[in-house]
Amino acid sequence: MTDLPQGKQRFGNIALILLNKKYWAFHFAAVILICLGGLVYMGRATYDSAPPLADFIAEDGTTVITRDQILAGQEVFQLRGLMSYGSFWGDGAERGPDFTADALHYTYTGMVAHYEAAAGASADQMQHDAAVARTRRELHTNTWNEAAGTVTLTEGQIAGFETVATHFNRMFTDPSYKDLFQTGYLTDATQIRNLSAYFFWGGWVAAANRPGETYSYTHNWPFDPAVGNAPTPAVYFWSILSILALFVGIGLVLYVYGQMKTMQYDPFTGSQDRSLTTYDLENGYVRKTQRATYKFFALAILAFGLQVLVGILAATDFVRPGGMFLGNIIPFTVLRSYHTLLQIYWFFMCWVGYTIFFLPRLAPVLRGQRFLIEVLFACCFVVGAGSVIGIYAGQTGMLTGKTAYWFGSQGWEFMEMGRFFQILLLAAFSLWILIIYRGIKPWL
Repeated sequence: MTDLPQGKQRFGNIALILLNKKYWAFHFAAVILICLGGLVYMGRATYDSAPPLADFIAEDGTTVITRDQILAGQEVFQLRGLMSYGSFWGDGAERGPDFTADALHYTYTGMVAHYEAAAGASADQMQHDAAVARTRRELHTNTWNEAAGTVTLTEGQIAGFETVATHFNRMFTDPSYKDLFQTGYLTDATQIRNLSAYFFWGGWVAAANRPGETYSYTHNWPFDPAVGNAPTPAVYFWSILSILALFVGIGLVLYVYGQMKTMQYDPFTGSQDRSLTTYDLENGYVRKTQRATYKFFALAILAFGLQVLVGILAATDFVRPGGMFLGNIIPFTVLRSYHTLLQIYWFFMCWVGYTIFFLPRLAPVLRGQRFLIEVLFACCFVVGAGSVIGIYAGQTGMLTGKTAYWFGSQGWEFMEMGRFFQILLLAAFSLWILIIYRGIKPWL
């Protein structure tokens, strides 16, 4: 093991700074400030720059789509887990289509067809080009009236919405349709109409220019040359910057790891007081609070096995071995929700288990610590079992409305669990932090 010069150890070795307990309060404060600052900034920017959620009206003032209709469609999208099949603004499972890209393109084709039909049966290439140019112009023109709380649609856009509604109605109800999802998954005509309105709104957001700008609310995403959507310079800049930041972050982690290997002591061997392993662990001595963590690892193994199983079952939707189709028993949306949720869940169980397992080596076990660990496990078990049951019941329509939201599925990717279980998970996370704090406080 190579010894570093004293000055480099003190000032130039990031690993020593990270391992020095007297700096931990600063590290903690820095992480909290950076995370909260980023969260506040992004949250504020998101709402300040959010696209309008408004009533859509015709040029004569007739209501075409109401705001409530869009929100009702969003509720169907979330509670029935459609983000675990397709995607919205690029975020989702992507097994199926991006619903906003679909809606935007069908709006475009419906508008072009409407204007060509208006030109008569003798429409030539010039009239087709004129219809395309008019369609692009109208799609990118933002008619949002903030004072009235409305967006005005042209007759072509109204025709485009009807094309979108027809497309999604056939997707859920017509067995002969090329883009069929699964017959019987959604059957209520009003729900499908509201869902179409929600997707149409998403497509409108993707094309209409931001006020005072020459690009849409989504920076012209999705890419659709027919519509006139192409990436902006900002898209290229931030994409490249994020990739570079990833490389820098990985390099920094590897650099610090390399510094640890050149210290006066090896933090990984357990041979020194500041090691990252423990004497008790190396010598096979296990305390009662450590035994209490075994069930966390058992639950993690169970969740991991279930994740693998549902992943295999989800794969049958792609390859259909022997014509097998499980959608009528357990829909793909449910399987995909399980697969994404369980991978986070079993990792969290392992994380909780091993951090608590290490605590007794740092300081004597406080009274009541084991009881808190048992309560934590009970919360985690209820979250896991309740989410598995709730997701199935919610996404298959057994639960509806507010009940589905609280105990079924919220419907956002990686946050499929019901709101109640999300809050309980937050409580479990807070309890875990308390257990860790109690365990390390005497040692700090």
